[in-house]
Amino acid sequence: GETFPWAGAGAGGAAQQAEGGGRRRRASRLGIMPKQSKDRISYFYDAEVGSVYYGPNHPMKPHRLCMTHHLVMGYELHKQMELYRPRKAHPVELAQFHSEDYVDFLARVTPEHVSENLQQLQRYNLGEDCPIFEGLFNFCQVYTGGSIDGATRLNHGLSDIAINWAGGLHHAKKREASGFCYINDLVLAILELLKYHPRVLYLDIDVHHGDGVEEAFYLTDRVMTVSFHKYGDYFFPGTGDVKDVGEKKGKYCSVNVPLRDGIDDVTFQRIFQPVMRKVMEMYKPGAIVLQERASRVLAGGHLGGALRGHQGSVLFRQIGQCHHIGERGSHPDLVREAYFGQGSGHCLSHDGRQPQEGHGRHGPAARGVLHQGRRRGGGGGRAGEQQGQVTTGLSRRQTNKNNIKRCFSTIHSFSFL
Repeated sequence: GETFPWAGAGAGGAAQQAEGGGRRRRASRLGIMPKQSKDRISYFYDAEVGSVYYGPNHPMKPHRLCMTHHLVMGYELHKQMELYRPRKAHPVELAQFHSEDYVDFLARVTPEHVSENLQQLQRYNLGEDCPIFEGLFNFCQVYTGGSIDGATRLNHGLSDIAINWAGGLHHAKKREASGFCYINDLVLAILELLKYHPRVLYLDIDVHHGDGVEEAFYLTDRVMTVSFHKYGDYFFPGTGDVKDVGEKKGKYCSVNVPLRDGIDDVTFQRIFQPVMRKVMEMYKPGAIVLQERASRVLAGGHLGGALRGHQGSVLFRQIGQCHHIGERGSHPDLVREAYFGQGSGHCLSHDGRQPQEGHGRHGPAARGVLHQGRRRGGGGGRAGEQQGQVTTGLSRRQTNKNNIKRCFSTIHSFSFL
């Protein structure tokens, strides 16, 4: 990626600088000003992604990436990081996971030619949730290039933390789009990390199940996927049952923590921390990929609003390096609160233990964390998520409790030889 120092970040730079002093004073009062960090943090951002437009009334709003970037600048978090403009991933790189015919179609299709390609659009699941819009393939290349390059920097010891707001599109499959996602940059980043690490942990705290990544690695023990998500009541994508644990060599390497409506921040942390502590103890990954989201899907509910619980989960990491990719949110105020609420500035600080050196061609045993964020706004398809009926508080708590017991059983069943 191209290195460049931002002072004002584009057209709004002057206004942003004028407001910067006020933001810093407010941040100081709230206690969220960043501490001086010894971590080497790489931050990937391209203002181009802010102009991406999925279409009228579509819940996916990439312009929020620019909003978050302006907050990063306003709170002077950029002073803790090295700034990079991500390169565009080449089609051949995308085809390391996706089928060549699918990549080729994404590269060729334009909004003007949609009516001429109806059969292929249906084959690749392109349509209402995943529309064809101007600059689609360029968008895919940019967000994927940032994710791959972040993983590469971790592999070569050039970064302890890397951030790429635009990534984390975890629903995309090998040869089809799904849930607003076209190219699965997470899978491609994990494949890059596997060149140096014998085991990679994928952690997904999006409110939707990380089905695309789990499916990609369902048969291997080199990647453990862990997903905390809402499940049931026809909620998209409908996968991620606690009984789904992987198959063949990958048996017990898929850990799903399905949750019902009503969970709050405190409860989420009580679930998250012991589960992840046991995952780290049993699996001992060399790198972690973290997919994070900032979405409010439940009107008046708590599962989609447990933002600070998720911020706390980011702080609960057992490996010394981190790569943060992606930010999206279903509401501008929610995006601000999710990433800049009380204490959130510390998600860029190093508070994990130092990595231990390993041996052999894989290099350090604990080299990096790939932290990716995703926003979600709807889904039955994705754009029209059905809420279903809300169960009683007692029923929700019992369901969550039973799922956690099964989850621990899955983790204990895993044995690394």
